[in-house]
Amino acid sequence: MDCRIIREVKKRVCSLKSPQKCSRLKTAKVECGKDWKSYLKYDSPKTLFYLDPPYEDRSYKAADYNPKKIKLDDVLKGVKGLKGKVVLSYSAKPEFRKKICGQAKFKCKTLKLNAYSHWTKELLAIKD
Repeated sequence: MDCRIIREVKKRVCSLKSPQKCSRLKTAKVECGKDWKSYLKYDSPKTLFYLDPPYEDRSYKAADYNPKKIKLDDVLKGVKGLKGKVVLSYSAKPEFRKKICGQAKFKCKTLKLNAYSHWTKELLAIKD
C-alpha cells in the first residue's frame, strides 16, 4: 500500500473529530518502502502490522514488484511469533486460503473488491 494513502487516511480520521481514534493515530508510526522484515522490530502487543505483499500467482511489471523476492511461506514464518496483531491481504485462491487460514491459523474473510476496473476476490486474514 502506498504511504501517501495511509497518511491521507490518518489525516481524514483526525478531521472527523473522533478523539479516541485520532489520538491513537497521532502516535502511530507509518513507514513504507523498506523491506517488510525491517518493520518487525516494532513488534509489541499494541502493534498492528498491515501486510499486502505481491501475490505469487500474479505477474507484475518489473518496475512494480519482483514477486520472486517475497514468498508467502517466508511472510507466514516471519509473522508467526509476533506479539502484535497482523492483517494480511492476499489472493483468495484455495491453495493460499488453505496455507494462510488452515496451516497458519489466521481468521479469514473473503472480500469482493473492484480494483483497476474489474472485480476480484481478496483474502483478508487476521492473526491476533
